[in-house]
Amino acid sequence: ASIGVDLGGASLRRTAEDLLFNKSLPLNAYRTSSFSLDKKSVTPLIMQTAIGQGKTLVTPMHMAMIASTIANDGVLMTPYVVDHTENYEGIEVDRNEPVEYGQIISEQDTGVLQSFMEQVVQEGTGTKLKGRSYTAAGKTGTAQIHQGKAGYKGNIVRHRVSFCGYFPAENPKYSGIVVVSAPRVGYPSGGTMPGAVLRTVAEEMYARGFLPGEGTVSRDTVFAKMPAIKKGNLENTTYVCRRLSLPYTSPESSVVVKNGYRSSLRIIRLLWTVSNPIVIQSLRS
Repeated sequence: ASIGVDLGGASLRRTAEDLLFNKSLPLNAYRTSSFSLDKKSVTPLIMQTAIGQGKTLVTPMHMAMIASTIANDGVLMTPYVVDHTENYEGIEVDRNEPVEYGQIISEQDTGVLQSFMEQVVQEGTGTKLKGRSYTAAGKTGTAQIHQGKAGYKGNIVRHRVSFCGYFPAENPKYSGIVVVSAPRVGYPSGGTMPGAVLRTVAEEMYARGFLPGEGTVSRDTVFAKMPAIKKGNLENTTYVCRRLSLPYTSPESSVVVKNGYRSSLRIIRLLWTVSNPIVIQSLRS
């Protein structure tokens, strides 16, 4: 809080807007995160904002993009959902290629943030991802849920906890965020609840060979427990496609449904760049 006061509202606002707060994200129809501090902001509000409270609003996807940027040495990549499409003969007709949005954090500052996020996992609040067959870096988050007219002073105190990070820490390939809203069991902690979920995601990705040669997860202790469902959950996949107006293959036929119309193209693979509750976003490398 004292560091925030020393920096001042105007300086904090410039940094936030460099990270695309109060601006449109490079995504279609996605809600804008907001940061309200400025040079006229009073000291109590600056102190609250500096510790993660105040009036700041941010979406899970935006936080995942910031984590990806830190992992990517300060370069923000433009997210996309469809990797490529093929026609009915299996011939590739279109492919999305990684595109740089720009350098929004300096390499020097990024190096400091990477070190801090690695320490969170090694000796801080994110130790649920420590000592695994891979390395990880991240940051926990805890926010008190606003109670309408009662604000933050109501009789019922609820929290929204999160863990945002990337893995492997030394050579990042994936970033992710998990958010748990108003947990009913145990003390609300971003490290013990969302951190455990992201750990499970990372371990299954290693066991399934998403990073060949880099994971050392034992086959008979992890892999054997998982069913062969590499194509993913059909209900969740079709829900995402409908929400994003994307074409998708119907399991009852060989054609594609696109906004209610039939098409000869089919989606080959989805890169999970949508949040709620888990985001997995491919990095530049």
